[in-house]
Amino acid sequence: MSQTVDFNSLPRAVQDRINAQRGPAGIAAVERVSRFGTPAYEVRLNQSGPGSTFLVTDSGTLLNVDNEIGTRTLANDAREVMFNALPTPVQNALRAQFGDVSIPNIEMFNAQGQSSYMVPGRMDNRVVDVWVDSNGNILAYSPPRVLLSRALPIGPGELPPPVQDTLRNFAGNDPIMNIAKGDAQGQIAYDATIKRNGRNIDLRIADDGSLIRDAVNDRLLAETGQMTRMGLAANAPVRAPLASITPLSFNQIPAPVLSTIQNYAGTDFVQKIDRGIARGQTIYEALIRHAGQDTPLRIAENGSLIHDRVNEMFLAQIGNVLNAVGTAPAYQYQSGSGSGVR
Repeated sequence: MSQTVDFNSLPRAVQDRINAQRGPAGIAAVERVSRFGTPAYEVRLNQSGPGSTFLVTDSGTLLNVDNEIGTRTLANDAREVMFNALPTPVQNALRAQFGDVSIPNIEMFNAQGQSSYMVPGRMDNRVVDVWVDSNGNILAYSPPRVLLSRALPIGPGELPPPVQDTLRNFAGNDPIMNIAKGDAQGQIAYDATIKRNGRNIDLRIADDGSLIRDAVNDRLLAETGQMTRMGLAANAPVRAPLASITPLSFNQIPAPVLSTIQNYAGTDFVQKIDRGIARGQTIYEALIRHAGQDTPLRIAENGSLIHDRVNEMFLAQIGNVLNAVGTAPAYQYQSGSGSGVR
């Protein structure tokens, strides 16, 4: 589905790229489109022949659909596999998600000795990439990337320190281009393009320095061997400090919070429970002693686990990322079942 866009309403980085690409030719139309998970502007010029139509991302990058992360063409380190060739645990996991229907377009990523499998599908009427590891564990449900709204070009020095650290970590010695700050579904986000081996990689990073979980970023994690439980946990947001702390007893906490604590703690000893504020949200923190290690598990008032690095490391260690009681982080889209494959 596409939407016609007025040139003057485009982000400055997009306007600049279009003007540089079109030369003396006029612009016939600009449409906002999605190309297999990668949002872009499709530009049609008032001329015919090669180059009369091209795609530009919302960060101003010229999109080459043959080699861009996030398109349905295979990534560098991926290969297409048939369903019957998958390990039995992976087959079982996909059947549980999608039922007994034809499942095409399965991609296998193998990096740093870790294999992960990706299937584009629909969950609760949302288009997502479903990621499964070789043991059949569902790792993530990655939604398509949305266009960055109100995008403004910025320099590297204008990035918050956590965003700078994340960008340096992923870029290494590769050049960084087209940094923009904008809004992605109500969240401040920073887009930056990394040039690696002749390919443009569009990173999207949250204000706290964590990667925003979408189909584009998750493909990068798979290509770098980080599409694992521990790898995803390591890329979760850093835990924010807890303020206005009040100690509580079990009978003082909401029923959804108590249910989640009991289900995650199991027979482990809960040493204390505090209530406080983190990033403007009421949080309940239960200190659980698991396998001889103290873990402060954080839970929201509705019983959902807070998506931060401490919680995700705990879940990765106990091997129960998505199947435990309580609500999963929003990016995972845990609820519901598969309703077919796109």
